[in-house]
Amino acid sequence: MQFILSTLVLLATSALAAPAPQASSEPSWKTIEWTPGMAIPKVCKTSPTHNACPARLKSGNALVTARNVVLNSLLGANHESHNNFRSGWSHDDTYKRYVEETTLSLFDFPAGYQNKQCKFQFVTDGGDLVPAPMLHMVWALVNGTGNLGLDTTYDSKPSRDKVVAMFAADEALARKHATANEKWMHQFVFGPGEGTPKRYGNATFPCPPGGKVGYEVASIKALPVGGVINAGGNNGLGIEIIGVKSGW
Repeated sequence: MQFILSTLVLLATSALAAPAPQASSEPSWKTIEWTPGMAIPKVCKTSPTHNACPARLKSGNALVTARNVVLNSLLGANHESHNNFRSGWSHDDTYKRYVEETTLSLFDFPAGYQNKQCKFQFVTDGGDLVPAPMLHMVWALVNGTGNLGLDTTYDSKPSRDKVVAMFAADEALARKHATANEKWMHQFVFGPGEGTPKRYGNATFPCPPGGKVGYEVASIKALPVGGVINAGGNNGLGIEIIGVKSGW
């Protein structure tokens, strides 16, 4: 945790800004199986802690979940059916190099909420791997650059624009902020996310218009002991809509 705090102080003195995240200019796309938006999968009625179930926020607000595409700097892309989320660095002994894995979090954001306020959530549960305390960045992407879709690879992804939020992947801390269905809420340290101190960013941002919205989530730096977050189901990055009742 000391590493997180010292890194935060370093970042607070930089020129990073926290603009409202930009929606893609592309038209809306069909909801995908692992992207229920604000709907609650049927399995959650009997097994609310299942990883297919989105977080049941104590605020009672709706949470829009993402379809995750894992991007690997060595292998290209990873489109697993169970919707994995991965962020971090690992060492490939064969190629004697560090391999970065990031996640393109794609939202089929529902229309009609652009007059509402939103904020980021990052959620894991007991079946996920959060190996060590580490900061992770949420990048807004430059519209019109690269590819933004399920077939995106590490080399074809859009250019990164600005860091709009950062969260501390810290399992012990996240457990203290568990949701009503026992998901773990990781705390943000910069930008419009859950738990961000007021001096490090706005509490919320204007919700995107309906349609496809994408962010890239990446670890702040390569560390030999950092490891990789590995989350499945409807965990990972989400967008909470303030004042809109959840389907739970």
